[in-house]
Amino acid sequence: MGNAGEKGLALDPSLAEARTGWSVVLARRGKFKEAMDEQKSALSTDTDSASAHNNLGGLYAAQGNMDLAVEHLDKALELNPNWGTPHANLAVVHLEMNRYQEALESGERAVKLGERSAFIHTILARVYLEQGRTDRALAELRQAKALDPDYPQARFQLSKLYLRQDRARDAVRETLVALTTDPSAMVETRQYARTEASVAGGSNGGLTVGLRHSDTEADG
Repeated sequence: MGNAGEKGLALDPSLAEARTGWSVVLARRGKFKEAMDEQKSALSTDTDSASAHNNLGGLYAAQGNMDLAVEHLDKALELNPNWGTPHANLAVVHLEMNRYQEALESGERAVKLGERSAFIHTILARVYLEQGRTDRALAELRQAKALDPDYPQARFQLSKLYLRQDRARDAVRETLVALTTDPSAMVETRQYARTEASVAGGSNGGLTVGLRHSDTEADG
């Protein structure tokens, strides 16, 4: 069938890991309802799957159901408290709910637990921008660009920061680079799936915010 998750389902429809993997593929394709159905099936087979709870939390967030998103992300952390990805996802959810201090705390925990990506540093930068802490936001965006110079969302947030500093020329430069990398980078939207071993802002639409989904969880 061309996909490991789909092959796993063909061999054993109740295999939770295969359903979780296939759900990530569906989310990458923008098929969020089907992805959610697969994650729910995975949880019915393995209620202690931190990966499934993490991913289901992301999918609920994509539909704007933040309360259920938090419930499942908290459950993922209850099952695997040393896993940074659910903390990163909670940072995004809290940010969307305008809970900036909670978003900051979750993002910082994610970094302490090993989340090292342009994604998490851009999320932290967004929090700092909302709090008016432009120096801290700039430091986070510099880290994001050091990790991934082509990450469009970091450049888009940097453009917003420059506008606040009346640096219009620099803002335009960053915006143009971001749009060259990803034409949808200017659109802030609640789409949360990302194409990596975790899902957050990539080939499905260049997200301003995204939730990280995972095929498998980190060791606890």
